[in-house]
Amino acid sequence: MTNLLILISAILGLAVGSFMNVVIYRTPNGLSVVRPASSCPKCSARIRWYDNVPLLSWMLLRGRCRNCCVAISIVYPTVELATGLLFALTTAFSIGYWNSDTAILMLSGLVAYLALLWLVATGVGLAVIDFKSRLLPRALIYPLYAVGISALCLSSFLSMDFMAIFRAGAGGLGLGTFYSLVFVLVPGGLGWGDVTLAGILAFYLAWIGWGALILGALLAFAFGAGFGLLLMVIGKAKGGHKIAFGPWMLLGALFGGIWGNSAWGSYLEYLSRFIS
Repeated sequence: MTNLLILISAILGLAVGSFMNVVIYRTPNGLSVVRPASSCPKCSARIRWYDNVPLLSWMLLRGRCRNCCVAISIVYPTVELATGLLFALTTAFSIGYWNSDTAILMLSGLVAYLALLWLVATGVGLAVIDFKSRLLPRALIYPLYAVGISALCLSSFLSMDFMAIFRAGAGGLGLGTFYSLVFVLVPGGLGWGDVTLAGILAFYLAWIGWGALILGALLAFAFGAGFGLLLMVIGKAKGGHKIAFGPWMLLGALFGGIWGNSAWGSYLEYLSRFIS
């Protein structure tokens, strides 16, 4: 049963990834993600439904438009595949939350699971947009606040886990304040989109646990610094070169959410050997 749920979530993720490609292309340009229907950016031919099957259509068309044969960017299938894999990973990680004997706890876990899926889908879109255009659109971040905070608070109320709400609020406020200070004190170091994204990522991570928040926050800077150094080593950037930080915040949150609590527990156990 578990494997079937993971497979279904992966297929759903492919479909969501296909929609996120539309979001990635249109949102930075201020266009509607609903209308008009998808079309080739070169010849403007409307994409038929059978040419819009996630991942499969790109492979069957050999990465080219059926009408004008212009190359279709590999970013499209990559986004679909990444979203599918992340949906499957989220399902495997979350299944313990909603696999319960009581209906109320099952509902609580399901609400949290849906909130995590929303974060994953939005995160994929934000990461690609930030890489391409150095933007973190408010049109994606603000709904993430609304859905994430509402859903996770509802989940905690259903399970009577009020400590999770306290952690989430404290974590979101704490990391959001830290990023705000960096934004003010180090001009050009961060964008305001990074600050707003930090607040909701911290809310999610702290809701999972302090370990998730600590590891996620630290890895964001580690990944960002490592990427910046790599660009300098290969001659693609010089000192002062700005990089998109949003993707590394999201990647850090992914690692923190999955392994942060266990890593923090192991660290505390290691420290206790010297204290006792």
